[in-house]
Amino acid sequence: MSKRERLLVEDLDIEQPLAKSLKPNAGDSVEEDTLKEELDEDAILALLEQNAEEVVVENLTSQTLKKIVLQLERKKRVNLEQRARFADAPEKFAESELELHEQLLKLKDLAAEPKLLLEFACSSSDSGSGSNNNAGGILILINLLAHVNTDIVIAALSVLQALTEPDNFQLGEEEEEEEEENKEENSTVSAARFAGALVDGNLCEMMVDGFLRIEEKQSDEDGQGVKDALNIVENLAELNPKKSVVGQNSFGCNKKFLNFLLRRIRSTENDENRTYAAEILFIILQTLSISSISNTSEADDNNTSLNQDQRKPSATRIIEDLNVIDKLLKAVAIYRKRSPEDTNEKEFTENVFSSLCQLLILNTNNTLNSNSNSSLKSDNTNTNNTNNNYVAQFARNQGIELMVRILNTGNYSARLALKVTDVACRESKENCNAFVNQLGLKPLFAFFMGQGMKKKEVAASEEYFK
Repeated sequence: MSKRERLLVEDLDIEQPLAKSLKPNAGDSVEEDTLKEELDEDAILALLEQNAEEVVVENLTSQTLKKIVLQLERKKRVNLEQRARFADAPEKFAESELELHEQLLKLKDLAAEPKLLLEFACSSSDSGSGSNNNAGGILILINLLAHVNTDIVIAALSVLQALTEPDNFQLGEEEEEEEEENKEENSTVSAARFAGALVDGNLCEMMVDGFLRIEEKQSDEDGQGVKDALNIVENLAELNPKKSVVGQNSFGCNKKFLNFLLRRIRSTENDENRTYAAEILFIILQTLSISSISNTSEADDNNTSLNQDQRKPSATRIIEDLNVIDKLLKAVAIYRKRSPEDTNEKEFTENVFSSLCQLLILNTNNTLNSNSNSSLKSDNTNTNNTNNNYVAQFARNQGIELMVRILNTGNYSARLALKVTDVACRESKENCNAFVNQLGLKPLFAFFMGQGMKKKEVAASEEYFK
């Protein structure tokens, strides 16, 4: 076999049998020159390419998925047994942990197979029958978030992030050509079912408990693990917002998760995860705001005897208990003295101010629902109390005074403060009076005249000061 032929074999990394087929046996009388005459360069290349395709390409099927899940379960069981047996000798279970890590990452291939992805997630509801080898596969993945080794937790978060990408459920060109009218609906339903199966599998609690154990500043991998966790929440909120944000056992009802978001928002270090935390909080509050009218109306229709607090979604009650208004105002207070430093901090600032707006809008929606659905005198009393939630908290925490001070700076945050002031004054006479008493009309007229603002900023802010 010539040197060129050997290099071709090595570069394409094909199996050894093919290499042997190109080399004459010791007992043969065929010379190397004869081999060159029988197989020219084009023939060799064609043979190598054909063999390489046969070796490398392997589609993921339902059967191979079953094997992957069974192997994952087996490796997880072996690792746990060795950890219990050799608790004081990590080197004895290190190899099983590495094998578990490698097997876990193989599940990322599911992202390219939406049908298998849905089968993998939704079959876990039949796990008790034991008839389906895929049954419980998603539960195995979720339970690995409780693994002692945070490297396994990070790997599980990476897999979940890949599997929950909304693009996984987008239709291909061939699928769009077939039954265009029905396919889009089926894709949406599949995405919602997949997200719902994850939430039903107790993903929220397991994931929060898992990633809170990660020291994100310890290494880039740890920081990426927390980022993947936040990305999972964003993905699920897009796939099935009602189930993953508003419903029971959702991220919006998880007090530890909301506390984590608020803690990261109030941190002084300007990094990507702080900005991402602010964005996730905004998504949760926006989803609650959008769903508040329909949820409250349904509760009123079904439970007319419930008082106002009982009619609120549990996520809304948790947010009230956490005193989110006060914490968000403290987060934006630094911008009364300076402007955001870079693009990342500008995005963070926009998300925090937008979260304030969504809280005030949520208060307004709840008040409007109560006024339209309450007929009893006791309900009217509760309505007045409800009106003292977020808007009144904003006033008590001197929110208007802070917004006026930021407006006076005329910096990047000024137009964001104007937006919050607009929402805060819509349903509150107290906030309107406070705005006038704090000389808020002075910077407002400056906005009217466009002083210190670019044309694009004036156009974007006109709706708030008219």
